[in-house]
Amino acid sequence: DWPHQAMYDPNRPRAGGGHGGLVNAGQNFAARPALFSGGPRAFVYFGMTTLAGLSHRLNAEDSVSWGMGAAIVHAKDPTTTRYAGGLFWDRNDSLMASLIVNGTEDLKVRLNLYPGIVGPGSWWSPGLFLGVGRGREVAAGLTLRILPVGWARSRVSPRP
Repeated sequence: DWPHQAMYDPNRPRAGGGHGGLVNAGQNFAARPALFSGGPRAFVYFGMTTLAGLSHRLNAEDSVSWGMGAAIVHAKDPTTTRYAGGLFWDRNDSLMASLIVNGTEDLKVRLNLYPGIVGPGSWWSPGLFLGVGRGREVAAGLTLRILPVGWARSRVSPRP
């Protein structure tokens, strides 16, 4: 289970009027079956973005995985997709950082740095999100390990 870090943005425009909503929300999963002994593993990442590639062990705890594939542009129309790619770092199967290019939410780039990189084991360990939209709009957010949702400020508008 490798989800994005959900962030609440009080200024995000709502489709029906008003403001306030989630950004960087998404449930994703990764599978890495061993195909060869001691070598790289196959890597499949799926959710709204589906990627296939390889996973490489860096040491006893850390792995880097990468994949290419497609992302659903908008949840309302799952038949419209675009090419996407991703790079992931995990420690003991727990996602530490992810970079997705051409993913969902009309983002050209989505970077998530998860709690545990800074202040590992601490309640306050921060997680960061940065997204860049198709028109170079920027979204950024911060969360803490103990919070289920972080706080974001965004200029990325949802499309109807």
